[in-house]
Amino acid sequence: NPTGGIRIIRDLFVINDHATGGGIRMLGSVAGSIQNCRVGAYRGLTLDNGNSWHVQNTNITGSLDSGAWGILASNAVTIVNCHIQACAHGIRHYNTGLQVIGGRIETCTVGIMLGMNGSGASTQSTSPVVLAPSMELNQTAIDFNAVSLGSIIAVHASGGAEQPGVTSRNV
Repeated sequence: NPTGGIRIIRDLFVINDHATGGGIRMLGSVAGSIQNCRVGAYRGLTLDNGNSWHVQNTNITGSLDSGAWGILASNAVTIVNCHIQACAHGIRHYNTGLQVIGGRIETCTVGIMLGMNGSGASTQSTSPVVLAPSMELNQTAIDFNAVSLGSIIAVHASGGAEQPGVTSRNV
């Protein structure tokens, strides 16, 4: 919620088996942190309409169904050393300032979708930085749907023979 104060969620285990269920939502907050959690849900973490969020050492297992994500990140989100698996979109980002540092994203339809909001519309992703995650067996490692500026550095992406590493459009 948009009230003052920092939100910290730590050491939480969340499983939501509902077909379109969510795990953790932080909406409209300024400054928040999710640490050392395990989340299993159609939409794992929804960090929307706020800024300055930090996600660290969190394991997310999602859904490969269309519309699902591991993490929806809007403005100023840093994701460090997280394991995200079996999601339609491992990380979906729009707005400004995504940082993905280390971790592992695997067996997703798209590992990182840049430039798409929570409703699936193309919305600019500005200045994303992706630094050294391991990305294995994703159909597409990184999809540049609508991006300006940004850096992709030292990404390990491996998959099958029919799986593209990077898809670019509207860049």
